[in-house]
Amino acid sequence: TEIHEIAHTLNVYDKVSFMKPLRHDELPSLYHSADVFLLTSLSEGHPIVVEEAMSCGVLVGGTAVGLLYDLPECCVSVNVKDHQVLANVILQLISDEKKMEAQRIAARQWSESHSITWTIERITELYLR
Repeated sequence: TEIHEIAHTLNVYDKVSFMKPLRHDELPSLYHSADVFLLTSLSEGHPIVVEEAMSCGVLVGGTAVGLLYDLPECCVSVNVKDHQVLANVILQLISDEKKMEAQRIAARQWSESHSITWTIERITELYLR
């Protein structure tokens, strides 16, 4: 497929896992097995995958859109299309165990204190003013 060809072209094919689609109840074990979760969208609102990763204690990084932009204490974010800076920032963070753990804890605490009801109320306030 095209994504496999891109991975070969970038010389990262042996560093990437391609998985079949998963059921929702299979996702927590996948998050728990990860060290870093990256979401590199051009635009986002409130991606549930970010909250899922944060609630599982995974370090979250990506482009400065949506929650990643809104939660700098919980997520690493860089300008859209700035992949080299993102890679460098993530590498710096994972080399600083204390800072990385503090960010994971902040993210987990945020996810525990902000329910889906809270999210719906904020979105409703924003769009129904």
